[in-house]
Amino acid sequence: MRNIFVLFTLFAFLSCGQAIKNNLTVEEKEFLSKVRYIITKDEKKNFLSLSPLERKNFIEEFWKRRDPVPETEENEFKEEYFKRIEEANKLFGKDGWLQDRGMVYILLGPPTERYTYPMGRYHGDFPTEIWYYGFFPIVFVDYYWSGTYQLTPLSAYQIAQINISQATMGPEFKVSKIEIDFEVDYHKNTLQIKIPYKLIALQKKDSNFFTTISCLIKVKDERGMIVFQKKGDTLLEFNLDEIKNIKSPFHFLNFEIPLEKGKYEIEIELKNLTNNSSKKKFEKIEIK
Repeated sequence: MRNIFVLFTLFAFLSCGQAIKNNLTVEEKEFLSKVRYIITKDEKKNFLSLSPLERKNFIEEFWKRRDPVPETEENEFKEEYFKRIEEANKLFGKDGWLQDRGMVYILLGPPTERYTYPMGRYHGDFPTEIWYYGFFPIVFVDYYWSGTYQLTPLSAYQIAQINISQATMGPEFKVSKIEIDFEVDYHKNTLQIKIPYKLIALQKKDSNFFTTISCLIKVKDERGMIVFQKKGDTLLEFNLDEIKNIKSPFHFLNFEIPLEKGKYEIEIELKNLTNNSSKKKFEKIEIK
């Protein structure tokens, strides 16, 4: 009986949501469709719960909140957004704005450089496009030779920037804005440092991307005495094929640090030499 009730409740909820969407006017449905890349989840939920009059006011306020210069009659953000939709359709065909290339073009603007490989970059490769925004590549691949290019995960940094750009629509990447951060775990005599790729600023040379991570590790016992210390640099280097095939959102640094039973404080400091961003953390552990 409980399962039937839950199922009925879920069905009623979904039906209600569908009914709300079906009650939208053509103009309101068009609005939701066009702003799919920049409307937040909460904004959409709020919009669907409003009365017709309130929805009209919502649409006006939606664009006002994004107007970078509210003192002028023009809404530069709105004008640029719809201009990019039109340009995406011209560049990538009918409804090109709904494809991955169109989405990125709308959110980030024209790339500083664009390279197309309609037959792939080498024998056996898929059709590929590589867009550059500053130092960072965004790669699209047509896996089915259909003319529809899909966005690849890359180093996840680009994906993070796309999410950020939903609010800013900034066309440029600035390395100085990327601040390194990391997580720490100690298990079975191994210290693991987990760094999100999206927070690793890279330099570009030819078709390779690289940086150097400087790492300082200090381990102190309960008396405050240093029982382990290590300092060194790690070179991270990727070519385009490696970037295309990155699966994990993290890069891992592992250090073997055998410790006896007791309580310790581990101090870790990382510094990215590409943009000199640094982060220091303290981790307390107990070996039993």
